[in-house]
Amino acid sequence: MGFQYETDTAADIPDFFSNLEALLAAAGWTHVSGTGTTTIVYSSSGEVGTLTKLYIKIWRDGPNPERVYYQVQDDGGGTHFTGTGSVGYLTAPGAGAVPFVYWITATKDMVIITFRAAGYTGCYIGITEPFALILPDETYQMVSVGLHTDDGAENRPYARVLHRYDDTWDYLCNVDECTHEYVPNDLDGSHALFGAYVYNTADHRENYGQLLYCSGRIESGTGINPEDTITSGYPGATSEWIVFGAGGLRWAVATSGPLPLGVQDGANWGYTTGVAGDVNALQAALEGFLTAKGWVIADWPVPEYAIDRSFSSVGENGVETIVIRWQDSGTMWGALVYDAIGGAHNTARYGPGLTDVSAGDFPIRYYFTGDRDCFLVVLERAGIFGWLWCGCCKSFFPDPASIRPSYMVGIGHNLGAESKACLRRPNGLWVGGLNEFLWTGYTNSSPSLIDGTTFVVWPYTVYASGVANRVPWGTFQYLYRMSSTSVTLGDTVQIGLDVFMYIGGNYGIKIA
Repeated sequence: MGFQYETDTAADIPDFFSNLEALLAAAGWTHVSGTGTTTIVYSSSGEVGTLTKLYIKIWRDGPNPERVYYQVQDDGGGTHFTGTGSVGYLTAPGAGAVPFVYWITATKDMVIITFRAAGYTGCYIGITEPFALILPDETYQMVSVGLHTDDGAENRPYARVLHRYDDTWDYLCNVDECTHEYVPNDLDGSHALFGAYVYNTADHRENYGQLLYCSGRIESGTGINPEDTITSGYPGATSEWIVFGAGGLRWAVATSGPLPLGVQDGANWGYTTGVAGDVNALQAALEGFLTAKGWVIADWPVPEYAIDRSFSSVGENGVETIVIRWQDSGTMWGALVYDAIGGAHNTARYGPGLTDVSAGDFPIRYYFTGDRDCFLVVLERAGIFGWLWCGCCKSFFPDPASIRPSYMVGIGHNLGAESKACLRRPNGLWVGGLNEFLWTGYTNSSPSLIDGTTFVVWPYTVYASGVANRVPWGTFQYLYRMSSTSVTLGDTVQIGLDVFMYIGGNYGIKIA
């Protein structure tokens, strides 16, 4: 039904319930039970229209008339709900019998509610934006999150997860943010917003997904006050957010339809394959592919090799500055650099490269996939695949285009040996270390619940080397982990409308 946002003053809690029910109906939720004065239950098929287990329950507590509780559950009766002791609540003033200001944001996927009493209390109830790229209809993550709760340790809101991707049920999870990694947008001075992601409480080893239309705590912009409306994004594609809370417990909620979230394919994505007779033909094919996608190809200012190029792009959002130095010195290299002039922060000497390709290896089959953010080169020699990925990672966090420059990374894989290098972090620092964040519990999800045989594909996720809490930075677009043990090299797997090819090492690339 589309994005819904409302703020108003309720005469009391029953009046708030009446307004909430009207907004839920406008957002596309279906009334299941309740009158709106004590307990209501609503269901939704989600924005995709196929979800069957997404229910929300909102109710008052008799002994505490100022409180409004919330939860997600998988049916109208509350199955897989852990009980009132494990949920949070919103607090209204005057035992809920005097006027108070509220804010509501909703889609068919989630509902965010905020009350103003002595302070601000808020909640997020619904599903998360998945880090997985392809999920069967029944495999979606449902969560209840208290946006105002301080656990006494790290100012994290508490969360309760019900349905997990592998079709198990678990109530132990938490919410975290990557608050120290960002700076305000240097294009227009708009404030960076920080995404909240839900993870396994025990060990961080499973990242379930991120909250939609809701940021985590805000570190930049110290002059921002509660209820300030701020903009985020780049000129011509901004979105509005309203800020609540104070200090380390500030969060922001979208007041208008925001920019796309999470992991998405670029509009200019493409894929091609062919056979090159020699290295010059291979280079010409790559340059033709990238030029068609919108990259600008030029000689490196002072070429050191016969093939020594500058590949530059403004990215899918049109405002990035992505520069890759590509060269062939016996080994094909792709290294992110600061600019195409001096090559500052050129990490080619320890960056990723493809294994030596000699004249005797040709003719050689190549596979190219990418868009204006990134590209992936795969070479097949005698049934063995080597690959090299370069470009700008896709952020997990809300309004990723507000972060400039975005994550920029290079990664290569050759005959079982892997090299990684990261250049610019979102806080502007340049580093050489890069690591992955993919644990068994996250990678090996269950097969599709629809037919029990198709494979779940996961993005290749990265985090900074040495970061203790392993905060994920983003994902390499079009390079995936395939949670299957039965595919062989070159096999293709169709999941939903997408097709993936297995290139070894549990890696797959999108080809259609």
